[in-house]
Amino acid sequence: MDKMFKEIKVSREVVEHKKYCDVCGVEISMGLACSAARCQICRKDLCEKCIGTEKSTFDEYRDVWCINCWTIGEKYRPAIKELDAKCKQLYDDWYAECKEPR
Repeated sequence: MDKMFKEIKVSREVVEHKKYCDVCGVEISMGLACSAARCQICRKDLCEKCIGTEKSTFDEYRDVWCINCWTIGEKYRPAIKELDAKCKQLYDDWYAECKEPR
């Protein structure tokens, strides 16, 4: 080896970031942002096994609910669905009235 150069061994610490399911503790693969599953209500990070339900969406992020939040919502969802239908009907009536000839 040339006298002007010395070989020096350097050790470096490597930091790995891992994500775990907030419900069961299993490691979650950290892939694309669109593959991440976080409950819409309690904001827990979820593995596929701990998802209660998932809404079909073409959005960048997934709309998911954990099993616990989805179960709690069983008593609320029928009333919400009914009110959504009523709101839709009110909008339809409003728009129809605006389109009537004056």
